[in-house]
Amino acid sequence: MHTRQTVVENLPPYVVEHYDEAMDKFVGQHTQKEGLEEIRGQFRLAAMLDRLSQDPQGYDFLFPYQDAQGERIKKVSVLWGDADHQTVCLVRADVTEMLEAERRTKKTLENALIQAEEANRAKSDFVGDESRYPHADERDHGHDGLGNGASGRFPAGCRLSKKKSPIRPSIC
Repeated sequence: MHTRQTVVENLPPYVVEHYDEAMDKFVGQHTQKEGLEEIRGQFRLAAMLDRLSQDPQGYDFLFPYQDAQGERIKKVSVLWGDADHQTVCLVRADVTEMLEAERRTKKTLENALIQAEEANRAKSDFVGDESRYPHADERDHGHDGLGNGASGRFPAGCRLSKKKSPIRPSIC
């Protein structure tokens, strides 16, 4: 079995006489009680060989790992270690921060979707209310009751005085 140190320092691999027993001990030291048997099963050599026969390109699984920092999540990639399929290679990587970032991004996107749906409902309600007025295009849109300059129309109920005095529109 290779570790990061044996690979980096070009050392011979560790030889484990009883792999399944060693893995049981390792998993037992670093895993919470719930799910322990399932995780042990994933590390069993017979299970890995069976899965590799179905997925010769390799496969991954997540391994909750307890250490001094608390619970971490390790991604374990299982693949053939050589072209003759005589060795199995396990590559372990800590993916805790990556999974947390994905959870935060997912939560942010879910919140944005909720806000977009609420805005869409509000817009639909507004447009629905607008369509209930038969002269919606004649209503004042912020022109202080002086009418729509482009069309020359005044809002309903507003009229100009016919006297020759200065024009005084009625308050609408």
